[in-house]
Amino acid sequence: MISHYSNLFQRIALLGLILLGTACSSAPELLVVPPQPQSTTESIDELLRQAELRSGDSAVELRLQAINDLIAEGYIGRATSEIEFIREPTNLNSNLQLQFAMTRANIALVQDNTAAAVRWLTGVLTESAPQTPGRTQPNFNSSPTFFR
Repeated sequence: MISHYSNLFQRIALLGLILLGTACSSAPELLVVPPQPQSTTESIDELLRQAELRSGDSAVELRLQAINDLIAEGYIGRATSEIEFIREPTNLNSNLQLQFAMTRANIALVQDNTAAAVRWLTGVLTESAPQTPGRTQPNFNSSPTFFR
């Protein structure tokens, strides 16, 4: 009988030590996971969502930014389809007309269509492009200053 109580006492003591150790131990550190940066496609999708919520030039500006990001990431097919959503680019302000033409030209170059790129860069959208004051046309006949 004594061995029974001795065995029971050992079990209760062991259980008490385990409970005491668990209760007195420090709380586990909370693992704080920093916010993950958005993937590029998530960022592009967010730009396109914002463009849908806006109108006019600000919507086109966001859409062009997203399209240029798509081109940079190699999503040429999607960039081509997204640029089709920009209707009547001739109605945009002159800066956006130029950006639109440059983006179209960039898509054409990535698709190895140099002729289309040249057409976009020399077309009606670039005629109203803002120019540097005092310079109307680049002077290709003079040598660049770094060769002098």
